[in-house]
Amino acid sequence: MTETLVQEARSRRFRLPMEPGSPARRLVAVSLVDSLGTGLFFAGSVLFLTRSVGLTAGQVSLGLALVGLVGFLSSVPVSSLGDRIGPLRLLIVLQFWRFVGFCGYALVHTFPQYLIVALFIALGDRVSNPVLQATVGLAVGESERVTTMAWVRSTRNVGYTLGAALASGAVAIGTEWSYRGIVLGDGLSFLLAGFLLCRVRLSPAGSETGAAAVPKRRFRYLRDRRYLALTAFNGFLALHLSMLTVGIPLWLSQRTDLPGPWVPALVFVNTILAVLFQAAVARRLGSLRRAGIACLGAAVALAATCGVYAITASTAGVLTITLAITGIVALTTGELLQSAGAWEISYDLAPPEQRGVYLGVFSLGVVGAEILGPSLYGGVVLPLGPLGWAILAALFLIAGAGVFALCRRELDRPTAD
Repeated sequence: MTETLVQEARSRRFRLPMEPGSPARRLVAVSLVDSLGTGLFFAGSVLFLTRSVGLTAGQVSLGLALVGLVGFLSSVPVSSLGDRIGPLRLLIVLQFWRFVGFCGYALVHTFPQYLIVALFIALGDRVSNPVLQATVGLAVGESERVTTMAWVRSTRNVGYTLGAALASGAVAIGTEWSYRGIVLGDGLSFLLAGFLLCRVRLSPAGSETGAAAVPKRRFRYLRDRRYLALTAFNGFLALHLSMLTVGIPLWLSQRTDLPGPWVPALVFVNTILAVLFQAAVARRLGSLRRAGIACLGAAVALAATCGVYAITASTAGVLTITLAITGIVALTTGELLQSAGAWEISYDLAPPEQRGVYLGVFSLGVVGAEILGPSLYGGVVLPLGPLGWAILAALFLIAGAGVFALCRRELDRPTAD
């Protein structure tokens, strides 16, 4: 399979499988612009808040915790608006909402001002990904939906990298307005993304679906135990997000002899592999059964990652470097399979008339993983050492098996009313 993926990455299929000016290609362009600003902000936000605004590390941490909480609580109510006005209209509103918010950051000089602006942004920030997924579903054919999401994700990785490079230049200048330029640049990226979205035209069928009347069973998702269980299992699989940004750097820097420069190099390897192979992996999905198998495969790959890094506690030199690279390849494999499987599962099992709110619910698993992950890696895996990695591997395997089993049961049961 690996050789096939490499051949596709080198072949003509690696080009965007979309006509110039098509809704899918425009949505990919929106993702590039959006992620460029986001990468700029993520790379320079802490320095902006501490050096330009003058906040303490504790104030920044408190603000980030509150932002995560507000984002978690607002995801479902805000995403449900997509079922009322259509996901494309909601996505445009969210882009302009964030433009106003990030421009407001440039005027912040105190901790209360920081909290007000950060919480304002949080109301529309976390929910943007499920709303984008719903929009993609209405903009492209069923056979291209997951592949288009893969191109969106790959493009976002490129945008994050370019944005981080721009942030490095602003930090190197080191003036107050070079730091404030970071947040203004992010705001402008959302403004441009909003205008680009205004040019996206959905098919007539997609427009009708996206503006469906509010269903009578508004809280149907609360009784959909299988969808909620899949949300939870996918959340555990999504712990790989914090593994890359928190778990692996902490482990390699504190429990192994790996030279420091290798840590950012491993993140770079992950980014390159994700850009090259996300679309090729997603192209192999196209059914709920394959999505369940993909999530099970992701669990196995992520469990293998845990095993590889656990071994590095007792290795040295070249062997540690080799295992670290092997681990990042396994992690990336799990990441690609999990994300592609999650796109298929979350969309296919959501009722069309409530797709917005269902996708918002499904995103809670990922948001929960982003909140829980740093504490899990810093407070459990790192102190327990190899045993901590073994516990995490077991969680991945249980979650993957759960997704696989529920997908099979979903295929066998009659369609719900």
